Amino acid sequence: MKIRNIISAVAACAVAATAFVMPASAADTYMAGITFQSSSFMYRDDLSQDTILVWDNDLGEGVEVEGSSYVDATITGDGTYTVELNGVEDGGWNMLKVDTEIDAAVNPNAVLTITGVELNGSAVDFDATAAAMDNTSTVKGSDGVDVNPAVRAQLINVYDNLAAIPNEGYSSIKVTFEISGLSGAPAADNTDTDTSAPSAPATTPSDSKGSPDTGVEGVAVVAGAAIAAAGVVLLSKKRK
Repeated sequence: MKIRNIISAVAACAVAATAFVMPASAADTYMAGITFQSSSFMYRDDLSQDTILVWDNDLGEGVEVEGSSYVDATITGDGTYTVELNGVEDGGWNMLKVDTEIDAAVNPNAVLTITGVELNGSAVDFDATAAAMDNTSTVKGSDGVDVNPAVRAQLINVYDNLAAIPNEGYSSIKVTFEISGLSGAPAADNTDTDTSAPSAPATTPSDSKGSPDTGVEGVAVVAGAAIAAAGVVLLSKKRK
């Protein structure tokens, strides 16, 4: 076998190994949505509840609220998201929250910032201080498993005397919020509430020390093995 043919074979092995390198794991995703309890016993207690219910004393259970709906968001990284709740006009809320499945212990730098609220389709002012992130509570995720502590923000909680928005007079609510610091990088100070475009996701995981795991080491091993094999062929050829 000619040397140039051996070198070509080695190069081909290295290229093939590179082509078959797969990411270590897919990016994590997290559900987010509006959960609530109303003064007339309508409720969506957690993200795993797939219909909005109202408690029926005669039946001793919750029944679906006709005409009601919600829109959850799938968080795929740092950026801007919206969640909605519709058809739930009521005399007032006991609790109204934006819950996420993001584990605050696993993602200590993750920050949820509410940037906009629409009531009945119209943007309204809200108390940003009252609507600040709260990561001290448990949230039941879409799979029914508790996330504790979870990243979330409260809009209304009568038990804590908290109200970031009016407590009644509307049947639909849309909340826009920003997630930052999810990739592991500390969240930067951000006073701009423009939600026209999502923030660019950070690219360096916190535990990578600037070098994400791309599987290059595996390629090097394969290429090295191919070169070693080529050396054996050359040595065998020479001995003959």
